[in-house]
Amino acid sequence: MTIPSCSVLVTGSTGKQGGAVVRRLLARGHSVRALTRKPDSAAAHRLRELGVEVVIGSMEDRASMLRATAGVDAVFLVTTPFESGHESECWQGRSVADAAKASGVRHLVYSSVPQARHRTGVPLFEAKASVEAYIQSCGILYTIVAPAFFMENLSGPYYLPGFHEGRFTIPLSPACNLQMISVDDVAAFATLVLEDGQTFHKRRIELASAEHNPEEIAQILTRAMCRKIHYFRTPMQELFAWSKDLAMVYSCLDHSGTDIDIPALVRSYPQVRWQRLQPWAEAQSWGLLVGERVEEVV
Repeated sequence: MTIPSCSVLVTGSTGKQGGAVVRRLLARGHSVRALTRKPDSAAAHRLRELGVEVVIGSMEDRASMLRATAGVDAVFLVTTPFESGHESECWQGRSVADAAKASGVRHLVYSSVPQARHRTGVPLFEAKASVEAYIQSCGILYTIVAPAFFMENLSGPYYLPGFHEGRFTIPLSPACNLQMISVDDVAAFATLVLEDGQTFHKRRIELASAEHNPEEIAQILTRAMCRKIHYFRTPMQELFAWSKDLAMVYSCLDHSGTDIDIPALVRSYPQVRWQRLQPWAEAQSWGLLVGERVEEVV
């Protein structure tokens, strides 16, 4: 079946998740507009080279969001607290939703988190829940996707120093089963949603494709890197001293986790690859990321 081309504004397009959505949409023949506050940055230039229309704006500025949403069919929305805080994240979501409605955007897809709910005491989850509630109330066709822990976090700056020393250090107990997903699978699912908005209207779908405890993750990384990786649990008080917000997120993951029905997702949406952790890990360039000095070669 031929899917009609649509135009999509992607926020967070220079990040891992937004960038993956941009690439997937382009590969499917859609037009992409990317929002950035730094139009002269290297990331913005790379987007232009891919054929993306880059527009200047901030999600916290309603006027610029009205300009950014004008004439697009859909919006893929990612909000973040990491630069301006959780109150700012709530404002970002409301500003984009208002602009999308005012501009006549046909579909708004918001990327949240599985644990988003009120009265958790976790600022990140409370902020996401607030944005979700606002989108649900503002009278626009919407879908909420809620991806679990990104596999790409494992190849990021938080974990790489430990891998260099043969350590997988994470503030989760040995019994915690961490559900995960790759950003490419999030992008594939988001594109599916954007191409069939009516089917997914008013739906909230949590996303994961793999589930492992920390020991199992260390074993998978050992095989993928061809070097011994040992699991060590970061003391929660140590993480609290570094980042209270992050510590609260990991504490919630450790105590209640997520409960996503992965087999049901795979059955219901076979169009998505649904990567397992082992193939994902084997595809990473660990030699470049970690370096050659390791504790023990397997």
